[in-house]
Amino acid sequence: MKNYFNGYNAGPMDFGQPEQHKKDGNSSSAVTLLEEGGVRFRIYEQGVNSVKVQFDDEENEVRYPLVKDRDGYWSLELYDIPAGIHIIRWYFDGEEKLCTTAPVIFYGNGARNYIDVPDEKADCYILKDVPHGSVRREYYYSSVTEQFRICWVYTPPFYDESRKSYPVLYALNGGEENETAWLWPGKINLILDNLTAENKIEDMLVVMMAGYVFARDKIRNNAILENFSALMEQDVIPFIEDKYRVIPCKEYRAIAGNSLGASQAQWTAFNHPELFDYIGVFSGRILEELPGQRGHYSPADFFIEENADIFNAQHKLLFYARGTEEYAQQQEKEMEELKKRHIEAIFYSCEGNHSWMVSRQAMLYFLPLLFREESEKQQR
Repeated sequence: MKNYFNGYNAGPMDFGQPEQHKKDGNSSSAVTLLEEGGVRFRIYEQGVNSVKVQFDDEENEVRYPLVKDRDGYWSLELYDIPAGIHIIRWYFDGEEKLCTTAPVIFYGNGARNYIDVPDEKADCYILKDVPHGSVRREYYYSSVTEQFRICWVYTPPFYDESRKSYPVLYALNGGEENETAWLWPGKINLILDNLTAENKIEDMLVVMMAGYVFARDKIRNNAILENFSALMEQDVIPFIEDKYRVIPCKEYRAIAGNSLGASQAQWTAFNHPELFDYIGVFSGRILEELPGQRGHYSPADFFIEENADIFNAQHKLLFYARGTEEYAQQQEKEMEELKKRHIEAIFYSCEGNHSWMVSRQAMLYFLPLLFREESEKQQR
């Protein structure tokens, strides 16, 4: 097996460290990635007569049977699996259960087994022998929800040894996901480590928090846009700037999200131009409407030609990214519409559909664009 896949298998594919089945004092993962799009399923399971796996993204819903050997291990190897994240359903005697020795992510509003088959660009987000940042779990109290909430904070290598203050990126997850999304399927900590080691980005903190903000006794529709914007302004940003060494001004703040998080990034940044200088919109809507407290919202409401100079001056970067297979028929129209309204933006496109493969590539392109101007000013 190539080191390429060893590094990938050793990466943070797991939602934490799953409990391992053990036999004869040895433990093993139920999933191992192989070369050429292959994957090995292998599990020690007693007291069952059949074990099967199913790819949740297959239209034919085939359940592939694992074969039991004389030692009690059930195994199966499959090849030519397309690159990307695949949700895997495990069936034990026909009953679907979560496999505790296989990688798990939070997806579809719950814990799901999955595999992550690397593509040709995986070198950017595999675990390498480079200096690593730290990922910290934080609890903060929200005045919006009147509850404690969780966020994850990535700090760059040598943060604890340093006395400097850093810029910060707030990374937002997609729909039916939570604050772990940019860590597990997004692999943002590994992307940051590798780009930092190659001196391609500025040192920065990254903050990840759940996108759904259900306030007590308030309208459910507000949870996606209005409440989230209030959460950022009133709770998250003050908490981070009070506890971490970050530079507390908009020139050193960025916000980016994919899918649902893309809409939240636009809504928050456009309604609060005093908060963020850098905006990343991955696999998000540009001209379509979204429901909100004030009826329906569209980012295009802010793209007014007569106010283009004012709008452009409020941000240093407005970055849009999409896969070639998502909203493809709209992208050219939207680009032309923004140009017609004299809105300054960068558009990035890569192969793929509405998936984490596209979001990773978008983040890889987005990160080197952040905070360069501010860093150059500090060095003068």
